[in-house]
This record gives sequence, structure tokens and C-alpha cells, in this order.
Amino acid sequence: MIRVILVNISFNMLEMLAKILYFALSYEGTKQFILLRGLDPMEEKGKIFIITLILLMVYASNIGLVFAPNSNEPVLWFKNIRSEHVRFSSSGSFILAWSMESLTLLNIRGDVVLSIEVENYSSISYATISPKEDIIIVCYMAVEPLESGEEATSIMVAAHNISGEILWSVIEEDALFCKAEFSPNGKYLALAITYKGKRKNNVFEKNIVLELLTVKGDVLWKKEICNETIAEPLLHFTDKGLVVAAGRNLFLISRNGEVIFAKKLSSEIRDMDVSADGSLVAAVEHNMLHVYDSHGVELWNVSTGALLFYVDVSDNGEYVVIGGWKGAWCYDSSGNELWSYVHGKDCITPVTVSNNGYAVVVDHSELTVRAVLINQEGKVFWTRELPKLGVCSSLDITEDASLTVLGSDYGLYLLKGREYRSTVAPLPEIRIAEVTIINKPPLLWILHCNDSLRSVQLLKDGSLLAVTEGWIHYITSNGTIAWSKPVGPPLKALATENYIIVASLRKVILLSRSGEELWLRNIDDNVEALAFLNNKVVAVTWGNVYLISLKGKIEANVEITTPEEPKLHIGSPWVIAKTDPSENVVAVAYSYTSSVLALINSKGETLWFINLNTPIMALSLTRTKLILGLGNGTVLAIDFKEKRVLWRKTLIPNRKAPIINVVASENGEYIVVNSKDGIMYMLSGSGKILWTYPKEYGKEQYTYSTLSRDSTYVIGYGSHVILLDRNGKVLWKRKVFAEAARENYLSITPDLTYLAVIYSGNDVQYFKMEEVLQQTMLHEVKELSLIPYSILLVAILIVAFIIILKRVMR
Repeated sequence: MIRVILVNISFNMLEMLAKILYFALSYEGTKQFILLRGLDPMEEKGKIFIITLILLMVYASNIGLVFAPNSNEPVLWFKNIRSEHVRFSSSGSFILAWSMESLTLLNIRGDVVLSIEVENYSSISYATISPKEDIIIVCYMAVEPLESGEEATSIMVAAHNISGEILWSVIEEDALFCKAEFSPNGKYLALAITYKGKRKNNVFEKNIVLELLTVKGDVLWKKEICNETIAEPLLHFTDKGLVVAAGRNLFLISRNGEVIFAKKLSSEIRDMDVSADGSLVAAVEHNMLHVYDSHGVELWNVSTGALLFYVDVSDNGEYVVIGGWKGAWCYDSSGNELWSYVHGKDCITPVTVSNNGYAVVVDHSELTVRAVLINQEGKVFWTRELPKLGVCSSLDITEDASLTVLGSDYGLYLLKGREYRSTVAPLPEIRIAEVTIINKPPLLWILHCNDSLRSVQLLKDGSLLAVTEGWIHYITSNGTIAWSKPVGPPLKALATENYIIVASLRKVILLSRSGEELWLRNIDDNVEALAFLNNKVVAVTWGNVYLISLKGKIEANVEITTPEEPKLHIGSPWVIAKTDPSENVVAVAYSYTSSVLALINSKGETLWFINLNTPIMALSLTRTKLILGLGNGTVLAIDFKEKRVLWRKTLIPNRKAPIINVVASENGEYIVVNSKDGIMYMLSGSGKILWTYPKEYGKEQYTYSTLSRDSTYVIGYGSHVILLDRNGKVLWKRKVFAEAARENYLSITPDLTYLAVIYSGNDVQYFKMEEVLQQTMLHEVKELSLIPYSILLVAILIVAFIIILKRVMR
């Protein structure tokens, strides 16, 4: 049910009422009011005061708290109106604010012109106002429970006039979502409707249908454009036609219903906007901004290294602003970055931009929401906290940037734009990564990153590849940041001697050591693991292993039968890919509560396939052996050439802590293992436990460890970074503060010259271990040199004892 409330009280009348009430609260006003009523002043004064106070409270709670315009404040007024979505009308004279429960139309003075509330099972799916500002289209969604336990859904598209009367309506049965937009001239209306489709793999498909109507509600044509499992459509009506985004799909449809272009992006399109004439189309997916012309030609794209949720294009197409985690970025129509506003936090950053390049950025990184007005030169005009907003979900700015509106479920702010100016200041510069030189051996320098670190990898020459949530940083051994590249979360990277392989969602990228992008390939599913096999890139998805040449050609696609997901499984499956030392074979493991493992050669041939009833949580390959760390606390050794089990070892039978890390020496003589309870084990090639560390359970914890190339040393990581010799003797130890969730906690060069450690969530410490090893060897030499002296001392004492004994006996 829909309840339309027409508000006839003008702003002037409300203002007059407020003045009367204020006058009544004064002594003289109360006296005059009482005399007019013929009441006894002493008896009725208290009652009158209470009545007027109640009237004021009702006024404030129902109409909203109005802030008087102040030349020293950008805030014009605040209204206690649910405003999850806000937009200005074409002229900027009205503000349309709506949420699922209600819709409100206001003028810029704050008068409520129209109010619509929905009841029972209905909610508002979308709303828009015509260019002539005389018609409001509201898409109502109705959900009714059925006796079968399922729900029946429908969408009613209703055209209201400014008085709230319904001019016409259409009902779409089995519809889930609807977006509606007027043509620029206001003569046509486009609808993008999502219908419930067929059930596929326990998920309903969604059919996206586009309709074109006249402004009077007559349907001109209807066209199904795509089927998606996730698809709440985005819609814009331009002079060139209808731009629609649904799932990963982006379309431009002519007014006759013909498809002008169709694009399929790497991931779901989170937001999309266009210029008024349709010559520029901008879409954000994951961490990427894509900009196309009206023919579907990609003009430029950019990666920010952060998840993106918002994009806004100025009506004239001269400016594009995007927002997401970490901050906001502004570009001109050619793709040149004009400025960036980086707060560095994982919180949404809504944005909007005017025709003259003024942008409003909403900063949620602090406790109180802040709005920031920035011009095209990157200068901050003003910053204003909005304490009554809670969380800003939507905002808009007029074409000339004179006004901006910001809304949430808690209320609605109207602020001055460029007409209000505080002290103009440049944007603060925040570095994505920086190095601090320490030069206090063994610590040489510290890398600080703006976002959280995921892994580190050292190359033979000591250069470091540091991988954060969204960025890759390449640092030379002397602490110089050679280059940084945004790719976007979830980010995986692997360095070889000549190349760097990068993956994020469906994208696989090959970079040179200098950071140059050699190629980018999109594959059919998200990349879960990477490896390098005989000059081929190995990209592993759930159920497929792709072998890609160094020129970017997919040479093989090996399909793997993966384990079934348990009904009560919580969390993501494990996917691991590792190559043998000669890079001739790659082992790929998939695990839920059970696991499968495939051995694949560089030709894409499956050499061996293994099924286990427990998850494979870690693996390592030697020249002939495959060492598996299992979820039941067992280490399993297999001769993968002879295809037979060599031995199995349950480390602690009564505890069975999962094995989360396994690293074997190339010859297979030593294996270092970490269990989930924080214990580090050294095993022989035959599976015998040589030693464990720490000796006392729970005193220290180590979740990752590795071996030097000659197996002389073990480096462990957990509550400390620790250096032990082959016999388990502690040679060096240093406390660290990194969180537990990291892929690779540390990395060493094969000869242990350099060590890189994730010291905290955002910092990498870089050590030169030469002096530590020299001191260790010197200490060992000193201990050895003490042995002859101790023997000599014992001999002297024995001789002296014999002499004394002989004298006593005489």
C-alpha cells in the first residue's frame, strides 16, 4: 500500500509559525497570549509554556531541524528525512530523496513538496524525476509470502505528478529490481528490469529486460539483453541511446533497440556513469576504471590498487571522479590524473563532480563523516564534518557547483558549494610506500606501505618484491623503490629471474623486472594460485590449470575434477601450486575436507592424480619427492616418479594439529615443517623427527619456516623471526608484530645473504645476514678453540692430584 502525503505548508508559513512560537515563549509574548485568551496569568502560564514547547518538539521531529544560512558555515540546512538516495532535479531547484520506505521531494529552501510512504510488503526500488520536473517515476517492489514458503515478487512502475497523483502505472510480475531513467528531452522513459529466471546450481538466474516507453506509459519495445546470476542493473539515458550495466556486461542500446556495443569486463560492474551526450561512458569494476566512447572503444583505463564503488562523470564529459576504499581520484577526459584524495582506510568514499570540475568527496575514515570540496586543481575549498549523517550513502552536486546535497538513512544535508570558501589548501600528499634507511647491521632499511602487506619475495640479487592488498613494490637491495604498480585486491604475485607474474581476480599480467606490462589476459574464473613452469605462466583457478606462454598465448587448459564442497563447510577452499626445482612439473592441490592433487608437465599432460580424504594444506617438491602437509597433522612423502608412498609421519598423534607449511631441501634430505599449533619441526629425508622448536608448547609460536639452499640454516617466523642451525640451535632471534594472516611472512636469498621480514601489518624489515653468520661462525670457532685448553687444564689437575697423592703416601 502507498500513502501519499501532500505538504501544503510552505516554508514561509513554517518560518512564521516558528516565530510565533518563539514569541510565545518570551515573557511579553506569553503575557499577550494569555490576555487574548482571557486566562489567569499565574495559573495558566505554565500550561501555555508546556504546550508551546510540545509544539516546537513536534515541529522539529516531523519537519526537520533547519539551520539558518550562515556566511561562515557551508551548511544551509539539515532535514530529518530518510535519504539513502539523493539527486538534484535538472534545474537544481528540487531535491529528490528516497529510501526503501519513503520518498520526499523538497525545494532547495527545505520545503517538503511531496512525501510518499510505502506500507505492508511494498518498498521503493528506484525513483527519478523528469527533466521538466513535472513527473516523478517511482518503482515499487512488492513481496508477498506464499503458502509454499516461497515469495511472489512484482514491480509497479508509477508516474506521479508533483501533487502525488498517479498518472499511470504498469505492473511487472516476477520482477526483482527496476531502474528507470528519462531521455534528455523528457519524452521517453527507459526501464531496466530484472526478472527471476531459471534455477541453475541452486542459484536463480536473472533475466535483464530493457523497455522503452513514452512519457505517457505506452510501451514502444521490449528487449532481453542478458542473463546473469548477479545482476541489479545500472541504467543511463543519453543522446546516443541507453547505457546499461548488468553483472560483468556493459551495453549501449540505440533508441530503436539495436545493440551498438556490448562489453564483458573481468568482474562485476559496481557503478557506471555517462556524459549527457553519451560520448563518454565510465564503468568501475573491482579496482579498475574503464572509459569508453559511444562506439565501445576503450579510450583509457586506470587501476588504483583499491576496491572501487563509485564513479561520476560531469555532464559535459570533461571530468571523471572515482571513489572506493583508500580514497578518491579525479581525471580529465583524456585520462590524466588531476588529483587524488587518499585517506588510506578500508571504507567507502562516495564522490560527485560538477561541470566546472568541483568535486565533493565524502571521507568515512574517521568517527565523524566529513565532506570535502576540491576544485580541478586539487585545492581543498572547504572541509565540513556532518555529525548527524552517520554514514553518507548518496550525494549530488549542481552543474555549477553552487550546492551539494548529502544523504543517508539518518537525514539530509544541503551545503553551499564553491560559493563558500574557507582557507584554500592543497591536498595532503600521502605516499603509497616509502623506505627509511637504518644502516644498523644487520638491519639495513624498513619499507612502510600504505596498505596491508600480503607477501614478500627476495630475488637472488637481493632485490625485493613486496605485495600489498592492491600494490606491487619493487625495491633494490640498497632500499631504492624502483617502481610501484597498482593492480588491485585480491592480489597474487610471483617473481622469477626475468619476469614478475601478477594476478587479481580473472586478470593475469606479465611484467618485466623493470615493471613494464608485457601482456594482460582475462581467463574464465578467479586466479587462486600462480607458478612458473619451464618458461610458462601457470594460472590456477578452481577446476582449471592454464599454461600461458611468455607471449601471452594460452597453450593448455587442464581441467581438474575438484572435491565437492561439504554442506556445512565454512570458509574458502585451499588451492596450492608448486613446481619442482627444475621447473618441469607442477603440483596443483585442491582441498575442502577432502582433497585432490594433480601433477602436470609443461605440455599440459596430467602425469598423476591423487585423491585424499583429508585436506592438503601445504606441499613441497624435491627432484623426486612430493612432500604433503595434511590437515590431520600428518606429513606424507611420495616418490612422484615411481608413484608410490615412501612414508607418512603424524607429528603429535594425540593433538593432530594441521600441517600449514612444508619446505624440503632440493635433495630431500631435510624437511622443515610448521603445524597450526605454532611448533616448528626438522625432519630427515626418511621422516624421522630430528628436533622441534620451541620445546615448550605455547611459549612461542612459529607458523612459517624455510631452509637455506645448503640446508645449513633454518629461518622461522611467528612470534619472532629466528635463525637456527641444522641441529636446532638458536643463533639469532628478533621479535615481530605482524598479524597471523599472511601468505609469505619472510623471504631469504638462497645463500642467506639477505632476509626480508613482514615486521608488522604495513612494514617490512630488510636485513643483511652476513655479519650475523660471521659472528655465529666466530662464536663456534671460539668454542672449538676452548677445547684444547680445557683438556690441558684437566690434565694438569690430574698430574697435580697424582703428585699430591704420592707425597701424602710417603
